[in-house]
Amino acid sequence: KEKLALIESFDQFNLLPDVQSAIYTRALAGLNDVVPTPAQKLAIPALLSRKGEHEKKKRNKVDDTPTYDQFLIAAETGSGKTLAYLLPVIDAVKRQELVDEAEAEARKAREEKEKAERKKRNAFEIDPPELADSPHSTMGRPRAIILLPSSELIAQVSSVVKSLSHAIKYRSAPISSSHTPNRIRGHIYD
Repeated sequence: KEKLALIESFDQFNLLPDVQSAIYTRALAGLNDVVPTPAQKLAIPALLSRKGEHEKKKRNKVDDTPTYDQFLIAAETGSGKTLAYLLPVIDAVKRQELVDEAEAEARKAREEKEKAERKKRNAFEIDPPELADSPHSTMGRPRAIILLPSSELIAQVSSVVKSLSHAIKYRSAPISSSHTPNRIRGHIYD
């Protein structure tokens, strides 16, 4: 309780700058007194402290299938549960994008170096043409999936996710049983 009492701002959480600014400009825009709720004060630091642990893939001892941690955030309606889990999820996705971009740049630099060495060894070798629009390495691969129990909740959470995406720059797609197959396909392939 003492630690929670010390948290007076979202700036005290170890979130990326884009994520922090989106809280004020998108998620809670128009509010004068923006203070994390008790649910957010408890959940956000707990979920952020788990970052990096997803890379240590835990395996089930019986059948060697991956196991995942589960969290339960229970509080009354209007207590800020949606932001309590969305902010750490979005933060983790954006941090992984930064790691992936750095790895892609390193891989490209290695390939350029190897290409230059091959040219030195064999001046008459022809390089294959590069693709004009080569797909990004993460294209078509979901980074996070949030499962919700009702179509109404999907609509509510997806509006917050979409709002944050304008400031943080990521793509999202709500999929619900209330959507037609064509609309679901449109969300996936947009």
